Formats: sequence, structure tokens, C-alpha cells
Amino acid sequence: MRLADFMEKYAAAKAAETEPRVDAMKDWFTPYAHQSAAVNKLISNKGRLVLAHQTGTGKTGTAIYGFEKMRQMGKAKKALVVVPAGLRDNFATSGIAKFTNSSYQVVGSGGVHASKIDPNKTYTVVSYDALRRDPVGLMRATGADTLIMDEFHTTRNEHAGIFKAAVTARRQATNFIGLTASLINNNPQEIASLLTISEGNRGMSPSEFKRRFTQTVGFQQGFTGKDRPVVAPKDEAGIAKVTAPRIDYVQTT
Repeated sequence: MRLADFMEKYAAAKAAETEPRVDAMKDWFTPYAHQSAAVNKLISNKGRLVLAHQTGTGKTGTAIYGFEKMRQMGKAKKALVVVPAGLRDNFATSGIAKFTNSSYQVVGSGGVHASKIDPNKTYTVVSYDALRRDPVGLMRATGADTLIMDEFHTTRNEHAGIFKAAVTARRQATNFIGLTASLINNNPQEIASLLTISEGNRGMSPSEFKRRFTQTVGFQQGFTGKDRPVVAPKDEAGIAKVTAPRIDYVQTT
């Protein structure tokens, strides 16, 4: 590790030790240095951030801690949490209930009618399918000003209904936190699509991102037998300038 890297990590760790307590968090919770750093970036970017944190780094706890810190600062009130259907109960019990004393509700995909939603709960956990069907209705019924999306890369396809629903719901939210361990699944330009949602505006289209920041460095045979281009990044400084304030990266290796 370079000395500069060590000093940066040491400074972050010391800052975490003096981090003001967030009342809604469980008494035992103390953020790790990378969690504090991510939440500080979230706040400095006006409540918008993609947590590109690898598995095992505690990104669920980071997202919850970030929301609760903003809530204590008066910058957030309620959160709509969107997850794959099979992870709703897990996010609620192993996330919200584990880390906080805040109220929450888990809404089934078939029960998203406004009459079945308690607007007084701090967190409402729903599936992506529920969001796709009624993004505006969910935001209004819950009173959420914060949108938290787990497995955020699920929204990357701009031709799919869930991307359009996410964009629609995002227009109703002041704050956004996206969680993913797979920031890029197929093409680097997917970053542009995810940032369109997280930032709440079209800063750059996927085609523009591809043109500015990627290059074809060769070809390899695909599954169909046809040659496929091998794409690599270019202008890494430019990529960093665009993504660094908006995406927080944490790796385990």
C-alpha cells in the first residue's frame, strides 16, 4: 500500500471514531471507515449516491446509516426501499430491524394499493415488480422523499419497464441511494444509465459515454461463432471526473 493510501485510510478511520451518533441506529453500531466515507460523499452530493460496494462490505448497513444520518440532519423523512421480490423480508429483518430502531413495513407485490400502505412508517420495502406497476402511486402513498434501490444494476436496460419506472419514481424523490456489487454487467456505458436514475437527470447518454470513454481493442469469438469486439476503457481521468462524486467504490481485494 502506498503511503498516501495508508494516510487516507487512517484519516478516514480516525474520522469514523469521532462521528456524531445517529440516534435511530442501534447502540452497538459503529460505522467502518469506508461506511463513514461513503455517507459523507452521499451528503456532499446532495443525498444522491451509488454504492458500488462488493459483497461482504456491508453496503446494506451503509445505505441505512446514510439515510438515518440524513434524517437526523433534517434532509430526509421516509424511504421507499426497492429490492428483488425474494429479498424483501431479508432487507427488512437483516437490514432495517438489525441496524435501526425505526419503523418499517413490507408490502407484497399484490398489495400495493394505497389503502394497504401505512404512510406513518419510516421505511416501506417493496419489490421491483411493484415499482414497475405503479411508481408514482407508491411514492405518494408512502410519502417517501428517499428512494433506496438494492441490486440497482437491475434497472440498467433503458428499454425495459423497470428503468422507466425507476426514472419516474426518482422524479418524486429528493434523495437516492443505489446498491450494487455489479456496477457493470455487460458494457461500461451502463454506468450512464444508472447515473441517469441516481442523479435524477440525463447527464450523459450511454452512446455518449461509450464514445468518450471506451475503445475497441480487439475481437473474440462469441457463442454464436461471430467475432465480438473487446471493449476497454480510455480517458480514465475523464471517467473518474464524471463518476467519483456520484459513485462510491469499495472492493474487498
